[in-house]
Amino acid sequence: VYGGLVSFGESIQGMGEAGAGVYAFFNRLLIPVGLHHALNSVFWFDVAGINDIPNFLGGAKSLAEGTATVGVTGMYQAGFFPIMMFGLPGAALAM
Repeated sequence: VYGGLVSFGESIQGMGEAGAGVYAFFNRLLIPVGLHHALNSVFWFDVAGINDIPNFLGGAKSLAEGTATVGVTGMYQAGFFPIMMFGLPGAALAM
């Protein structure tokens, strides 16, 4: 199962911008049964979450230095970052 998820993730990442759309489609498709977490872990983390913080800090450093690759750096989030960061505070303010 793990090997299948990894190969699926690599093929989606290799598709570029179209892969982000496929990822978003499958993410929304799996939300009702709660399996979107398995899909997210393929794209958001590396093996067992190792090096997540150094990879995050390295990405921030490359953005600050201007060496980030436009259209690739942060593409794994596929537009979900604002929703993940500001969705709950927005709902709280709405109430």
